[in-house]
Amino acid sequence: MVPLLVLGWWLVVQSRVQAQPGPSLSLSPSHELALGDRVTLQCHTPRQGGRATLHKEGVPYPLWYRDGVRGAAEFPITAARREDAGRYWCQYEMEGEPPEESEHVELVLRDPKYPRPHIFPSPGAVGVLGTRFTILCKGGHGATFLLHREGSSAPIQRQAPRGHTALFSIPHVSWVDSGTYSCSYRPRGKMFVSSYPSTFLELEVVEEEEEEEESSLSGSTFFPASPDATQVWSVPAQGSPKLSTTGPHPPATGSSCPNTSRDEDIDFTLGNTVRLGLGAGLLILLMLLVAEALHSRRQKGQGL
Repeated sequence: MVPLLVLGWWLVVQSRVQAQPGPSLSLSPSHELALGDRVTLQCHTPRQGGRATLHKEGVPYPLWYRDGVRGAAEFPITAARREDAGRYWCQYEMEGEPPEESEHVELVLRDPKYPRPHIFPSPGAVGVLGTRFTILCKGGHGATFLLHREGSSAPIQRQAPRGHTALFSIPHVSWVDSGTYSCSYRPRGKMFVSSYPSTFLELEVVEEEEEEEESSLSGSTFFPASPDATQVWSVPAQGSPKLSTTGPHPPATGSSCPNTSRDEDIDFTLGNTVRLGLGAGLLILLMLLVAEALHSRRQKGQGL
């Protein structure tokens, strides 16, 4: 009976341990920093108590440890050096239980000798809900490009194109995708060295109806000009916005061609009046001729 109780207690403990999440490691304020900057590595633990240790790839022993952890253990780097760049993880251990490891995170140093990349949207800076939105980042040849979002310490996307430009795609834009984006790149062969980030790109998510009604030159927007015509503003890759019109064409404003519609109406009315006058005159003349002929016949008959 006692062995069964012990076995049952052990199974309950193991099920609780497996149900709880493992530790996680985060870097504050960012995964990328300049030489001399301060960064704090935080090991978040699933329970109170126990020991948290910080590890780095390539180093066979723990860098630091903290006992009696209460939710999180902090490991600060007061002034980052080149040798601090690398991949880190933390380990959490309770007495009598196997240790648990977090996922590995990267600490990257920014080097000012690499030019900042350029970020720009394709086709525009307004994303329509449910559609695909693409962000382009142009930088060093053969580099690894990373897309950053304000509020997230880790890159949200990574691309390694063969050329100078990376394409970051959001397949189905949702409301949570609104925000401020930037990009950076890591030169070929330098895993933990990065350029400084690009300028910021603001992504505003709108519904399709709103996108059609708003007067925005950042994308294709529709403006109802009349019940039978639609004006479409489009922004080409180069040059200024162009306006095209579909449906019945209204008179061109400021055009060099004369406006002849009213003159044609006046000419048409005058011509009809002249023709009616001529017809009436001919009819009167014909009536006079007939009356004269009848009068002549009557006089001839009286003479007989």
